[in-house]
Order: sequence, then C-alpha cells, then structure tokens
Amino acid sequence: LDSTGACRVCLVENEEKGNLVASCVTPISEGMSIRTDSQQVLDTRKIVVQLLLASHPDSCIVCEKGNRCKLRQIAADLGIGLIEYYPMPHFSGTEEVNPFILRDLSKCILCAKCIRADHELVVEGAIDYIDRGFEARPATNSNGPLETSNCTFCGTCVEMCPTGALFERNKRFQGTATKRVATTCPFCGCGCSYWLEVTDDQVVGVRPGVPGSANGMTICATGHYGYDLINHPDRLTNPLIRKNGTLEQCRWDEALKDAAIGLKKIKEKNGGESIAIMTGSHCTNEEAYLLKKIATDALNTKNIICSSSIYMTNLIHGMMDTLGFAGATASIETLEDADAIFLIGANPSDTAPVVGYSIKRGVRKKKTNLIVIDPIEIRLAEHARLWIRPEIASDEFILLCFLKLILNNKNFIEGLSIEKIDTIKKDIENIPLEKVEQVTGVPLESLREAADIFCSARKSVIVFGNGIIQQPKEKELVKILCTLVQLAPERIGILPLIKESNTMGCYHMGLVNGETHLTILNKIKNGQIKGLWIFGDDPLVSLPYAAEFNEALDNLEFLVVSDSYLTKSGEKAHLVLPSTTFAEKSGTLTNMEGYVKKINPAINSINENPTDFATLNIISDHLGFSSGCKSEKDATQEIIQNVELYSEMDISKMDDAYFFYALPVPSFKKDISLSIPDDILESPKPDNEYPYTLMQGSILFQLSHNHQTRFSTRLRKMIQDEYVEINPEDAFKEGIKENDIINLISFNGEKKIKAHLADRIPEGVLFLPFPFLKGSNILSFNREHTGYKTVKIKIERTNL
Repeated sequence: LDSTGACRVCLVENEEKGNLVASCVTPISEGMSIRTDSQQVLDTRKIVVQLLLASHPDSCIVCEKGNRCKLRQIAADLGIGLIEYYPMPHFSGTEEVNPFILRDLSKCILCAKCIRADHELVVEGAIDYIDRGFEARPATNSNGPLETSNCTFCGTCVEMCPTGALFERNKRFQGTATKRVATTCPFCGCGCSYWLEVTDDQVVGVRPGVPGSANGMTICATGHYGYDLINHPDRLTNPLIRKNGTLEQCRWDEALKDAAIGLKKIKEKNGGESIAIMTGSHCTNEEAYLLKKIATDALNTKNIICSSSIYMTNLIHGMMDTLGFAGATASIETLEDADAIFLIGANPSDTAPVVGYSIKRGVRKKKTNLIVIDPIEIRLAEHARLWIRPEIASDEFILLCFLKLILNNKNFIEGLSIEKIDTIKKDIENIPLEKVEQVTGVPLESLREAADIFCSARKSVIVFGNGIIQQPKEKELVKILCTLVQLAPERIGILPLIKESNTMGCYHMGLVNGETHLTILNKIKNGQIKGLWIFGDDPLVSLPYAAEFNEALDNLEFLVVSDSYLTKSGEKAHLVLPSTTFAEKSGTLTNMEGYVKKINPAINSINENPTDFATLNIISDHLGFSSGCKSEKDATQEIIQNVELYSEMDISKMDDAYFFYALPVPSFKKDISLSIPDDILESPKPDNEYPYTLMQGSILFQLSHNHQTRFSTRLRKMIQDEYVEINPEDAFKEGIKENDIINLISFNGEKKIKAHLADRIPEGVLFLPFPFLKGSNILSFNREHTGYKTVKIKIERTNL
C-alpha cells in the first residue's frame, strides 16, 4: 500500500530538530540523523497505541483474529499491559448480510487499510470513510450494504484489516489454524498463489500473501471462499459400481480392477480406437502426462481430449500459423507497466479478476491507456480511456481496419521490418476504412484515436479472451491480433485469457491435439466409440450440446467417471471413482502466462482414498502397462526430459514453499501473411424469425460452467436464481418486466428463464451466463466452426 502516515505508530525522532515524524511518509535527506528508539519515541508510541486500545473492545478471547491481531502484537512489543486511559468503547454490533464477510466496526481503529486496499490494490472504490470524529467509519456510499455496492467480495480488505473489525464468515474453524501450506489456486487460468490454513486435517481458510507470488495480497472471491468445496457434504468417499441398474458402494480394489477389465475388454473386442478419454482442464500436468501415456501406450487410442479443447483448438491454430507457437508473450505483472492495453473479447473482472486488478492499477498509478472493445459495457469500460462498442459479429472488420490504421502510422512503422510491413499492407490494401462505421457501427475517428494511442505507446499489451475464440471466425480473429504482435514483438505483447487453471499444461502434455468434442460425440453416436473414461469433467454440464451428449452416453457399453462429486455424467456411469481435490494432491499447473506452479498437499485424502495419480497408476498396472511414473516427482522428471518447453525446469527447487518456472517464449515465425475473406463487408442479415442475438459469458461467482464452483456453498449463495440480461428498451417492446419468466427459443431448442433488465446490454442482444445453460439444447454444434459465443433467438413470454 502507498504510505499515508495515518496511524502514527511508526514515529521516529529527527535528532537535529528534536521533532517526531512519521517514518513511512518522511523523505530521507542528506545529513539526517534519526533515532528509532529514544525515550521520547517510545513514550509517544505507547500513548498512541493506548489511545487506540482505549476505544477498542476488550474481547480478545472471543475475537476471530485472536493472537493474529496486529494491534495486540504491537501493544505487546511496546510492553503495554493495563491501559491508563478511560475506556471509550463504540459498540456497533456485527453485520451479517453477505455469505463472505462479517463486520464488527466497534473493533475498527480507523487505520484505513481496508479502504486503501480497496482503492489501491483491487481499485474498486466500493468503500470509503463516512462521517467525521468519533462517528467516522469505513462504509459504502450512503452506508448501504456491500451487496448493493460494486464490491466484488475478493476479501482483500479482510486480509489487510489488522484487528477483528473484518473477518471471514461461515468458516469451519474460528481461530488460528495449526499449520499452513503454500499452494496454487485451482480455479481460473491466473494460477494465484496462497496459503491453505489447516486444522485437524481440514482446510479452514485461505490466505494470500505468499512471499514472491505475483498476486501478492490479492485473490478473488472464488479463490478466497471457494475452498469450502473440499469439505462439501456431497463429496464422494467410496467408489460406486452399477449393479441391477443402480449405483452401489464397492471396495477400491474391486472398482479399480473392474475399470481396467471393462476398458480392456472393449479394446480386445473392438480395438483401442473404440475407447475415448475426456478430462477436465483442472488436472495437474503430471496427471495429464500419465493419462496421455495410458491412452497411447496402454489403450492404443488417440481419442483423448480435455475440456478446454472446445475453444483452445482454434486459438492454438491461429497463434501457431502467425507466431509459430501458442502462448503468452506478456505476463500479468507487465500489465501494470504497459503504456497501452488493448482489451477485446474479454471481461477479466469476472473471468480472471487478478488480471483486472493489474489493469486497473496500471490505469490508476501509471496512467496506462486502456482501450476496451466490447458491445457489452463490462466493468473495465469505466476505467478505459476509450470504450469502442461495435455491432455483434463485426470484430474481424474492425480489427482489420485497426491494423490498417496502425500500418499507416509512420512513427509506428519506423525501424520495423520492411518485408513484414509490405506483406501485410498488400494483404489488407483493399480494406475500405470509410466503410467501418457502416459495417461495425463504430465511427472511424474513434478507431483512429485507438490506433494513435496504440502507436504512441512504448509498450503495449493485447489481452483477449473467449469473446474472440468462441466466435465462428475465431482462428482468423486470433491471426489478426497475433499479426500486430509480429510487427513489433519487442513493443507489443499478447496475453490470451485462458479460463481453466491448467489449460496450457494440458495442451503441452498433448491433450489438446486436434480432436474435438463434436468428433467424440459423433463417434459415440455412430458406435465407433464404445468405452469412455471421463476424468474430472462433466460434459453434461460443460458442453454447449449437452442434451445431445446425454443421449449419446446411453449408447456406450462402458462408462467410467472419476470426480470428487456425483456429477450428471456420473449418474449414467457403470463405475464412479472418487477423485481428490487440489488440497489433497501434489503436482504442477501451468497458468495462462506460461508459468509452471506447484500444488502441495495440505491434508490427507478424504477417507484415506488413493490420490488421482495413484488411481491412474493402479489402473495402468491392471491394464498390463507399467507407466514408469510411480510418483508425481517421477512424472515431473519425465516431463522435463520429454516435453521441450519444460526441459530447463529445475526439479530440485520444487521443494521451496513458493515455486514457479517461466516457460521460455519460442522464436517467432519469420514469414507472415493474412488471408482476407471475400465476405468481409457483408453485415449479418436481419432474421425476422429470430430477431435477437443471445451472447454467453462467464460471471464472477461461478467459474465458467461451474463444474467445480457449484459445490462451493458460499459462492452459490451469491447466485440464487438463473437469469438472462435484456436491454430495458427491448423488454418494453416485448412487454417484459423485471423477473418475468421468458422463453428463449433458438432453431435448435429453448430455455425458460427469469429476465433481468440491464442498461449495459445493447438493444437486440441478450446475455446468458454459461452456468445457466445447464444441459440446455438452445446452442448447437451440428456444424464445425459455428461458434457458440452468439446464437440467434426469439423471445416468448410465458404464463409462469
């Protein structure tokens, strides 16, 4: 935090002048002589702390902060016992509204750390001081509840609060944990580091602040409070096997043997290609590596795929075709130092909050010029120097015009490769800039201003996400963005916002290999695939064509599901194997930046079950294949030997409390070109039958399709009802009021849902969060590359 000189506990004596100064805000100067422990200093510090204690309730024995209270620690350091001043308590009572944070402002010492954390670290401005004198206190605007403010419940204020004025609600254990273990957050692609606090072999808290970690004292609501899924009452504790049509508990040795026998029978009868493995993107690198070995060497199948392949495949192809590799060339930390950030098709505040914090800190502290291109008014739009709001599905033309404007900027292209510039100029010479407003709805001057900002920047970063890579032309859009990087890689970095925690690791381990979920679905439907192993995924929740997949699973002869909970897919399985959570396993993850980070076990596996890695090894042995990786360290060593990007990683350093390894950025391709489609000027034709466009996206308190986060009790409380957002003008035209139940109808299916009126949504568009799809058939993947970021729909009012 910036130094403010608020509490005066750090007073020191300026020996030359004899006065006391606050050390945190006093600049040092030549010849200055400072005493830090003179009698005057110590006496004054004691007075300051005793005055704080006089207005502080004497309830340490029952206070949640207990012996972690900074005020009590400082008092002890100064030898303060009995307080000499008349007590001045200000009882306020405990505020219990939201599921995350409790406030007891009678313990507040007005240090402003919560306010400063809110303003400086997460840059939300949800709270500030209200009133003055004895009535002063941190609060929201008009002293309303946090739920009605723009608070994101990241918990940073709780971590920064030195007393028990702010503390976590609904914890399993109120008190100081007996041990803590540094690990990596398993949810989004940021890969934040934090401490897991443990008591009685249960995770009882999460605390950021691991020394050296990039996220520092900040994490998001999911990272801070999502850990309660570890001890959720619905956790699977025993394997389940289907007998007489129902799932019954069985022994582990029986389950693992039956899993191998079932897969082996199908392989012997129909060949290895009649088996498929589908895995989530939250498994460790070591698990992904071992799964790939089992698929290739034990089952002889190429049908292995991870959940993120649905959007990663074309991202990878687009980056490979343009840069020669797929991955980030910028880190989250570089966002704070960038002169310009070009944000398109991404909403970091909801999908990768730590990225959003870095962007906002750059805007606040370094005056970074943020350019946001999004038809929906996302949170970061209010921090942007320029918010460009294009028509739906016009991104390709707007990006090509942006690229052309940049190549026309003489200051920008000076000193760049003439060969590259001439090649791209030739590719885009027929792009008519004068048509940009007609095609995209964006004035040319706005786009020209964005190009000028970008060109004048010493260092720029392009940040993009699923709004780009889930469109029908995702590969072409990615290639245009990467072409900008190719022009001046030393000045322009790129950071794809990857949703799941280990998507990049799964790609590096060979689980994003060109296969698509649609291919697997079709092979199951036509009988080519007869056996399926789903490992840490639930396609009946996560896939846009979940209804079709649900029917296809009935065609299988053998279905194995490995998960921590009984999922929708698990309910149809022949065999269900309990999985371990991130708190019970070890290994590594590779985050969106290309940083390899360590996961450390904090507790023993539930019911003393084998870990996922051990389960894979036992099944492998039953298949008659020795993996050669009897421990996670063995697998890590093999990854270092066999996966080129990881070859320089030092396994000896992985025992450190905080470990990360930055994968090298490969050399760029030398040749570069773009292919411009003939229909680039064609605007989408109005559809009288389906006049509205439905957009899908993520929301803050439920990660992606909520396969994991739906088992977090507190996170679920923040999203009580399913809803679709609609512009108030559209709602008025359709006769829809707030909370009305409406029917969304596409050419493929329909869904009934509650309407929520929102000005941030443009007219003609509705926004549906991914978690609310829940097996709906409103989306369709009947054709390759149809995209599912948008779909044409019509609206019907219902009588419900």
